[in-house]
Amino acid sequence: MRRLLFSSLLISCLFAFSAQAQNSRISELAEKLQQNISRMADNSAKDFFSRAENRADQLNNLLILQQSEATVSTFLLLVRNNRPNSELRNAADALNDRFGKFNSDSASRTESQQIKNGIEELITELKRNNDSQNKNPEKNGDAIGRLFWQGTIDDEVHLIIRGNTVQTKTLAGTEYNDGIFNFTSPLPDEKVQVFVNKKDGRGTAKVIQQPTPDNDFTAIIQVLDKNGGAREYGLEIYWTK
Repeated sequence: MRRLLFSSLLISCLFAFSAQAQNSRISELAEKLQQNISRMADNSAKDFFSRAENRADQLNNLLILQQSEATVSTFLLLVRNNRPNSELRNAADALNDRFGKFNSDSASRTESQQIKNGIEELITELKRNNDSQNKNPEKNGDAIGRLFWQGTIDDEVHLIIRGNTVQTKTLAGTEYNDGIFNFTSPLPDEKVQVFVNKKDGRGTAKVIQQPTPDNDFTAIIQVLDKNGGAREYGLEIYWTK
């Protein structure tokens, strides 16, 4: 019994340490990107305003660098406020899209390629982090509470969970008010990791907000069904320390 308890505690600690290490790695990559983009933006601005007249592509590059600098700063703000991984991925994709339009010349090619490589590395790390968050720890037996939800979903619905309540918010498609749910225990007012298993339904279900003190310990599950028409869904949502 003691050996089993020790093993469970060890697995939980390793899982928490892994998540913390991944978040630290994401911050490290983003901070390095911010430094590189800011330096390139400053140099570009100095060159631009030192010339009496600039070409259209030079103005476009200046604007792209200023937008990229603002985007990476916003990304870091999201990281520091523990925003959902989906928001981080969207911000990283926006950065990739903006900087991807930069037209490098022989003088800026090395520096711009370094930034592009950094963005690709950041996106890869975010995907790895997302895959890790979506791993099912149920086999470890460390779930401390569960919620079973069943209802009809047409397009996109968010399940907003706090304590022993579930609010169903329809973002797209027909709204149905037939959702029923049952808790084994309320979602606690403490930091836990929330997971979701889709038992019935054809679309996808994922956690887009983990409970933290900043959001009043509220979890949000996103359910997407883009195949047309409504379907019955069954979800098992559970949380671990």
